[in-house]
Amino acid sequence: MKCRIVLGFDPNMRFECVKCGSCCRTTTHNIVPLQLYPQEVSRIRDMGYRDSIAYIGRVHYIRAVNSHCIFLTDDDLCMLRLKHKWSPVNCRLFPITVKLINDTFILNMNWEYSSKVSCKGFGLGPTIAERFKDIEELLDEIAEYTTYSRNAY
Repeated sequence: MKCRIVLGFDPNMRFECVKCGSCCRTTTHNIVPLQLYPQEVSRIRDMGYRDSIAYIGRVHYIRAVNSHCIFLTDDDLCMLRLKHKWSPVNCRLFPITVKLINDTFILNMNWEYSSKVSCKGFGLGPTIAERFKDIEELLDEIAEYTTYSRNAY
């Protein structure tokens, strides 16, 4: 599925993850506030981490323990990436948030959460425009997840 993309922020903004783990810390009750897709929930369960998923209504999240993601190591790295070479798509997209409405991806910058957790990557590295090919690949992954979900019902 080829979707249109609408940006709600300046693509010339610079951002690079510095792997500090601040985005994996949370001010929210027992969850990391990045939604998981059903296929990601299945994948995490298949890895043997059944108790790491939290549910709020029909939405799935990664459980937080001691105000941080259950997968955050003592070195502030992601255990899923270290051990399984994978992490949920919304974690990889952070600090960008995505809404898929009809066939349009609406991308925004998650300023509020980024500021709450003191994200340190702003102003560093390549521009969002320079990374857009990588972002499009992640959006394709979301499109696959949502196409599967739509066809499953």
